[in-house]
Amino acid sequence: MYRCAQEASAEELRRATALQQARETLKERLQSFLEVADSEPQRLRIRDCLERTDVEDMRNVLRDVESYFRHAGPEQRILMLLESLKEFCGDQEFDGYRIEAFEILRALGFREARTFVVRMHHELRSCAKLLEQEQTETSLRRTGTEGGYGH
Repeated sequence: MYRCAQEASAEELRRATALQQARETLKERLQSFLEVADSEPQRLRIRDCLERTDVEDMRNVLRDVESYFRHAGPEQRILMLLESLKEFCGDQEFDGYRIEAFEILRALGFREARTFVVRMHHELRSCAKLLEQEQTETSLRRTGTEGGYGH
C-alpha cells in the first residue's frame, strides 16, 4: 500500500515536471515570436496566451504563429522582423536599416539578414534602456537637488 502511494506520488511529480517543462519551452518560443509579430492583434493574442499559461492554448497559438511565419516569404519575414525596430528609431534611421537588411538578404541570404535585424533590435533596445536609465537618474538627481535646497 505504501509503495503504491509512493509510486503514484512519483508519477504525479513526473507529470507535473513534464508539464512545467513544456510550459516553459512554449513560453520561450512564444516570447521569441512576440518580438517579431507584424501586427498588433497577433502580438495581443500571444501576450494574452502568455498571461494565461494554459499549455494547450499555448500549443495552439504557437502552431498558428509558426504556420503564418512558414508561409511568409523571406522578404515578408525580414519586413516583419524590421517592424520591431520602429519603436526604437526614427523613419530615416529605419529606412537605412531596411535598405541594409534587404541588401544583405540579396547578397548573403535570409539567415544573415535575420541576424543583422536581430542584432540591430538588441542594440537599439539596449541603447533605449540606457537612455531611459540615464534620464531616470538625471531626474532623480534634479529632484534630490531641488528638494535639498528648497526646504
